[in-house]
Amino acid sequence: ELHLLSQPTFLDGTFFLDTSFLNLQRRKGQNVKRFSKEGGWKAQWISSLGTVTEFGLQGRWDLYRVTNLLLNDGSHYSGQRIRFSPKTHANLKYPFYKTVKGGRFVVEPVVGFVVTANHRNSPRIPNEDSSLFELSDANILSPNRLTGLDVVDEWSRINYGTKFAYYSKEIGNSELFLGQSHSLSKVPDTLEPTGLRSRQSDYVVRANYTYRDWVDLSSRLLLNKR
Repeated sequence: ELHLLSQPTFLDGTFFLDTSFLNLQRRKGQNVKRFSKEGGWKAQWISSLGTVTEFGLQGRWDLYRVTNLLLNDGSHYSGQRIRFSPKTHANLKYPFYKTVKGGRFVVEPVVGFVVTANHRNSPRIPNEDSSLFELSDANILSPNRLTGLDVVDEWSRINYGTKFAYYSKEIGNSELFLGQSHSLSKVPDTLEPTGLRSRQSDYVVRANYTYRDWVDLSSRLLLNKR
């Protein structure tokens, strides 16, 4: 793997380039060779009003050489596949705070979008590294929610959520985040256990509390919208 990141340049943003190569050879079953290259540009701007805007453009090329891949109809496939996945995303945060005796309250709503191309996943591309995934506060606002490279996060969507926080030197710091994702196209039923259901995802919840260096509690939940 190779990861390159530029210094801040155009519009205070940075350019990045990621390259990886995978070679899986088995005595029995499918063999896979994959070459991937992803490049793009991302930036963050903070306005005089306090809004925080994140914006990014990226594209990824995948080249596969597959042999003896078992398809759903029972046949086997061998050949090459080329895939290009463009994507753009943006997030807007606007924190509000109020200072009270002994601490500070913060409410930070966030809204964002991801626009990408559909129909990039093919049954002739094996899934070797994208099997383990669960929607959470750590990835709901990300342009790439899925792990690995074999399955492309190809669903354009709108993301939204709110963080509630109270910070105090006396009683500690506490945070609560609630979020959800609304896909503009139907998500496959196979991803339902991950928290992505049809168009509206499950609700993502994160709660944590810290008190100096003595206490650090954290909990993450997925609430079924049904």
